[in-house]
Amino acid sequence: MNGNQWVVGFCESCAGKLEFDQINSGTTIQCPHCRKDTVLVYSSSGTVRQPSPSSSALKAALGIEHKVESAARMVLLIGVVIAVLLACLAVPDVDVKWLVLALLVVFQSWVISVVLKGFAEIIRLLRK
Repeated sequence: MNGNQWVVGFCESCAGKLEFDQINSGTTIQCPHCRKDTVLVYSSSGTVRQPSPSSSALKAALGIEHKVESAARMVLLIGVVIAVLLACLAVPDVDVKWLVLALLVVFQSWVISVVLKGFAEIIRLLRK
C-alpha cells in the first residue's frame, strides 16, 4: 500500500463526483465532466463537502426551462419568417401550392413551439 487516502468531492460547476487523493485537496483541476476549473475540497473532519443549493450547476439546471421557452419562441418566429418568404414566392403567379406550403410551415413551427413549451412546463413541475 502506498499510503494514499482517496476521498470524494464534487465539482463546483456541475456537481460531478470527483475522487482524489486527500493530499491534493485545495488543488484546482479541470473537471472531467464539464471541463471547467474547480477546486478539490475535502474537509479534515472526514465529511465530504456536498454542493450547496446555490451552486452554479443547480442554478443552470433550474434555468433551463427559460432556455426551452426561448427556443420555442425562436422556432415559431423562424417558421413565420419562412412562411412569409414562401408567400412572397406565391404572389407573382398566385400559385396556391406556395401558400399551402407557407401555412404548413407556420403550423409545423407552432406545433414544435407548443411541444417545447410543454417540456418547459414539465421541467417546472419536476422542480417542485
